[in-house]
Amino acid sequence: MTVPIVAVGGVHAAGLARLHARCFTDGWVESAWNALLATPGCFGFADARLSTGAILCRSGGGDCDVLTVGVVPARRCRGFGSRLLTAAVVAATASGAERMVLEVAEDNGPARHLYAAAGFDEVGRRPKYYNRGSDSAVDALLLSLPLTRPMPCGS
Repeated sequence: MTVPIVAVGGVHAAGLARLHARCFTDGWVESAWNALLATPGCFGFADARLSTGAILCRSGGGDCDVLTVGVVPARRCRGFGSRLLTAAVVAATASGAERMVLEVAEDNGPARHLYAAAGFDEVGRRPKYYNRGSDSAVDALLLSLPLTRPMPCGS
């Protein structure tokens, strides 16, 4: 059964906060979701029950920034993240964005695979950006996808 994807807004902030907390150890609180969703150019998608995954983006100035994308651990690597990303690419393109940009931790293999399969290219790096404990940090990779070309088939 395919899980439906829906657009989300401020009325979904509490559910998105709960979902984000299931996806990340440092999930965003409801007030952060409310503030972001009220920001001009912000849009997002999730499954209708807010139980599988979500993506939040902000479009403006020719770029569409992927602010967060997460899928609950039990549903990862099954194509839902790709479906969320595709919905966001379609919306970003419709908004007039020329490219989609994001950052991902260098050690996040599944997310890097998702973005590579969607056609994102590495365009930069932020050394030791993600804190992994008192003595450890991981680089953030800056990725970009031109929206003038279609995503590869099967993404």
